[in-house]
Amino acid sequence: MQKIAHSWDRTEAELHIGTLFDAARSGFTQTVKDKEGVFEVTFKASPNEPVGRVLSRGGPFAR
Repeated sequence: MQKIAHSWDRTEAELHIGTLFDAARSGFTQTVKDKEGVFEVTFKASPNEPVGRVLSRGGPFAR
């Protein structure tokens, strides 16, 4: 089940986008209500690759 921290209207979300993103990053789904529907903002952390695995590939390093 999703944890919902705050429901925003679009104008409020646009004015406080940093706060909205920070709340999503802390694990709470943010909903933004628009005239035509609802946006759900979530944060998904990218997996970290261990340094040893990166170095074991040899160079050059691809981005």
